[in-house]
Amino acid sequence: QKGAEMGHVEAQNCLGTMLRNGLGVEIQKEEAARWFEKAGEVGHAEAQFNLGEMLWDAELPQDLEAGVQLFQKAAQADLHAAQFKLGLALRRGLGVEMDVPRGMEYIEKAANQGLAEAQYFMGTCLFSGDGLRRDVTKSAAWFRKAAEQGDVMAQYSLGVMHELGEGVPQSDSQAQHWFRAAAAQGSLEAQARVRGPGLLPPPSA
Repeated sequence: QKGAEMGHVEAQNCLGTMLRNGLGVEIQKEEAARWFEKAGEVGHAEAQFNLGEMLWDAELPQDLEAGVQLFQKAAQADLHAAQFKLGLALRRGLGVEMDVPRGMEYIEKAANQGLAEAQYFMGTCLFSGDGLRRDVTKSAAWFRKAAEQGDVMAQYSLGVMHELGEGVPQSDSQAQHWFRAAAAQGSLEAQARVRGPGLLPPPSA
């Protein structure tokens, strides 16, 4: 706290995170927001994003427009989580005028920076043709990137695509590989599609 009070922005953001989530201290949302705002005012992108998320998710009195403005600032600093949230806001017209193509550009930026959640989202959009031209090959490629990072829904989706031979070569062994990976993370859909030896043991009572 001393570092935060002395104006160290990393300490301010860290203290805000502790107060927001109750990490070693009592949860104090308003006080967390105050520290995020202090750090954000001098350009700390993560603090800007954190405050924007609190306004967006109604951890404070909800203010979508203010949240989006903070996402925009943080996105300009290439913070991938902010790019993803800004992309979602633009797609849905929440707190900002709807602009689906621009929204997808931000989501793709986040995906290219390695955010698994954005990579999975790109895969779903490309698979269904939602906001992008349908392309199952590119969809599978994005699912693979997210799956390799441990995204459970991407693992399951990639398993389905291998099972069907859609966007990737048909391969029961690859399908089972990804179903098992997702099943091990608790995906009930994946557990229902696991076949053959090495089935997961039943959950203990």
